[in-house]
Amino acid sequence: HLRLTRSVKWMQRMKALADRSNSTLILFGFSVFNMASSLLWAVHFIACLWFWIGDRLHNGWAQQARFREEDVVTLYLYAARWTVAQLCLRTDIEVRTAPEYGFTVLVGMFGLVCVSAIISAATATVAEFDRANRDNKVQRRQMLEMLHRHNVSLELTQALRWYYQNIHSQRRNAAREQDMLRHLPKDLLMRLLNEMRSTVVTKHVLFAELNKDTPRLVFRLVGSIMEHVFSHQGEIVFTAGDLCSKMYFVAV
Repeated sequence: HLRLTRSVKWMQRMKALADRSNSTLILFGFSVFNMASSLLWAVHFIACLWFWIGDRLHNGWAQQARFREEDVVTLYLYAARWTVAQLCLRTDIEVRTAPEYGFTVLVGMFGLVCVSAIISAATATVAEFDRANRDNKVQRRQMLEMLHRHNVSLELTQALRWYYQNIHSQRRNAAREQDMLRHLPKDLLMRLLNEMRSTVVTKHVLFAELNKDTPRLVFRLVGSIMEHVFSHQGEIVFTAGDLCSKMYFVAV
């Protein structure tokens, strides 16, 4: 039970990490990993049930002469092999007892549902991944056509291509996040932004002291006044001679 609880907690942490990720590739990989993990747990659970049925029933499969001298590991592997075969919709031609036949039917129906669900989920995930790649290719082609039409220099073209390949998707995902945040209730949004931004803001000694004396002020500052700005490596955010009208907190 303890090992199962740890596995469930670990999968929950992995899901939380995937939910925070904006990478389509990472989400696709997690989806495949999640389906494989769920299938392994299903095989283990059904194999244990099949072994229990065969061991407890009179004339059960585990009571047959060829299995009496086998150890527990060998019997478990046999049960797991039988489970995988049934989930793959293989016909069981062995002579069974009535309870074993009934369990075989249930596992076969469960296998049919699992195969349908896996095919559906895999198809949807691949379609989403393909759609995202297709959209990126269309946008890159449109950008290149625009640059060619306006006779943009080779150096600037290369810089724009690098930006589009490495940064544009991150900016688009950041904009998508901002759009989702707009639909949250004000109080919940303020709490979320405070948790996301306060650790960065309070690294500055002034705001660290303010947070000690007037935490509500910092709470309202990070929730209502601050604005998320995305910048990429090499971008000039400000330079000498610019009018000082705002303050930046760098989070990497």
